Amino acid sequence: MRLVNYKLQTQMENLNENSDNKYFKEYLKSILEDPNTPYFQKADYIGLCLQEINSKVEYIANDIKELQAYKKRL
Repeated sequence: MRLVNYKLQTQMENLNENSDNKYFKEYLKSILEDPNTPYFQKADYIGLCLQEINSKVEYIANDIKELQAYKKRL
């Protein structure tokens, strides 16, 4: 797991139902509409951020399974 987060990844992780997502939407829109960045770089950046979040979710899910197994043994 990487220790450095991208700005987009951090913003995705901080989203919730109660927050105003306007800044996130504007940032994502600015990434997608940037004429100086090739489309594949945009896709790679967004995809990498999503992949890192998915990795964190899987890591936490595995930790939960391990803790549940320890709990059953007690």
